[in-house]
Amino acid sequence: MKSALNLIFWGYLFVLLQFNIEMIDILPDPIGYCLIASGCFGLREHYPIAQKAGIFAVGMIFVSIPTTFVNLDGVISFGWGIYSAGLLFLKLILAYAVFLILKRIVEDYEHTALINRTNTVFTFYMTFNLLSLAFLSFSMNMPSHSWLAVVAILTFIMEIIFIVLIRAIRNAEPVHAEPIIDAPIN
Repeated sequence: MKSALNLIFWGYLFVLLQFNIEMIDILPDPIGYCLIASGCFGLREHYPIAQKAGIFAVGMIFVSIPTTFVNLDGVISFGWGIYSAGLLFLKLILAYAVFLILKRIVEDYEHTALINRTNTVFTFYMTFNLLSLAFLSFSMNMPSHSWLAVVAILTFIMEIIFIVLIRAIRNAEPVHAEPIIDAPIN
């Protein structure tokens, strides 16, 4: 299980980081989605929902191919804007599926602190990203685009929190309560 979560961790790190050399991303998103898919498929034996997440991640491999050659942050075009918003929405769907897997893992671990942390991160991550997508649809009507930088920074922070959560779950061990044995009375 740790190796599968490790693949998901590194996959999301590849998707988050972007290093462009001569207009080509040296940490391409399709490789990140391939790692996420491999990790999800590694978890499918114990968590059946991981199969669906893995299949969706395979689809994301093909959808994200243009991000290897096009820096979406620097392109100002209506078509690329729609692609970028669609890609963000699909990433959110994949994150939702991965969160469902993570919730089941921490429930199986019976680790109360991780259960609470996972639920809190899930709530904030989903709420913030859905609000960001909603605001992006109105951004073309805003006179100033400076708030987009704030949204981008906050989205980056939420992604880091998500990756740190995956790492924490990867490093966690199941909590097994020892049975209480009544001591004989002498």
